[in-house]
Amino acid sequence: MGLLFEIKQRTLGVLYGIDQMLPKRLGVCIRNRFAPWRKPILDVVEIHLTDHCNLNCAGCLHFTPLAKKWFADAQEVGRDLKALREKFRYIRHVTLLGGEPLLHPDYEKFVTSVKEISPESLVTIVTNGVMLKGDVLDRLLRVCAKNHVRVKWTVYPPIEHRREELVRAFKDAKVEMFMVDVGDFYVKMLPDGGNPKSALRLCRNSTYCPYLRDGRLYTCAQAYHIRDYIAAWKRETGEESKMRPSRGLDVHDAKLDGWAILEYLMTPCETCRFCADSFRYMKWGHCTGSVKEWIR
Repeated sequence: MGLLFEIKQRTLGVLYGIDQMLPKRLGVCIRNRFAPWRKPILDVVEIHLTDHCNLNCAGCLHFTPLAKKWFADAQEVGRDLKALREKFRYIRHVTLLGGEPLLHPDYEKFVTSVKEISPESLVTIVTNGVMLKGDVLDRLLRVCAKNHVRVKWTVYPPIEHRREELVRAFKDAKVEMFMVDVGDFYVKMLPDGGNPKSALRLCRNSTYCPYLRDGRLYTCAQAYHIRDYIAAWKRETGEESKMRPSRGLDVHDAKLDGWAILEYLMTPCETCRFCADSFRYMKWGHCTGSVKEWIR
């Protein structure tokens, strides 16, 4: 697993470097492996089913310990995804996450909606695994088996002891499940700002995670959810933060095409200025609620 990750990271780094040396439209062709005379392909889009979580991880990249309780509306998400899908030849992957998506009482509706709107997409539900037992586990396995959906289990220290049990359950149900062990978190917030180009380069060397929310597409989930961090900053320090959430792109804008979206996703947004171009690593632990936990 370590070697494969290293190969992927180096490959993405080379592709990103080539992309940045080429004219915009040609550059996004390289990153998305596609010909410029046809509709482009979107590699992936992430969608929150909830903002809140049941694990309270310090340094959570989606700021879930600071978020209010919130549940996505399946009809609204469906409309937004349909609008986005129409701008591309197809979307390779759709990731349903949070927060903890299994906290949503109707998460099956999102699975069904995604499959109807974008049947060619590989759909992944990302869970921390805390709820994977009893009826909740059986329900998830049924939904995934019926709709050919896979599960990504982010394995945190409090629940890693259930590894063999859950691997066996998914295997018996013939549902694809892969695990990502998370013993460390990395934090990279710069409250006073930094170099947005360097920050995006660091991200794009390892990740590509466009985020769909409230009819708009963002460079990543942090570009939207930093507003939760900004609010927490004001509560804790009593001062206004310099940080800003991204404006994103309106996916319902008829003038906006897939190529413009891809160019946007490879260009630093407003929030990139407040991410560092290096990480501070820390061992996994529970969040205290202080904004200092996220500062590099």
